[in-house]
Amino acid sequence: MIEPLKPWPPLRVITLVLVCLETMLGGIMVISGLTANSDPAGEGLAQAFAVIFGFLLAVFTLPALILVIRGQLLLLGFVLSLMPVLAIMVLFVGF
Repeated sequence: MIEPLKPWPPLRVITLVLVCLETMLGGIMVISGLTANSDPAGEGLAQAFAVIFGFLLAVFTLPALILVIRGQLLLLGFVLSLMPVLAIMVLFVGF
């Protein structure tokens, strides 16, 4: 007999949506940073920002996605998915 699928906890769904949004927006930011057209100094800063943000995105978002898919340590996955956003806020706003 086939068992019905169990509903996912809200934290798991929220974390999965957050990871997907960060990946899409992060990809756009990295691509736009790597293909920026301006003076050489501006291009260098844009490329450095793209590399830093891509690194932060990979380091924090990939483990969060793995935790969400496995359904374990959902709170840790949620916190990990918030880290790139907080890092960008600190970079731009300078808390």
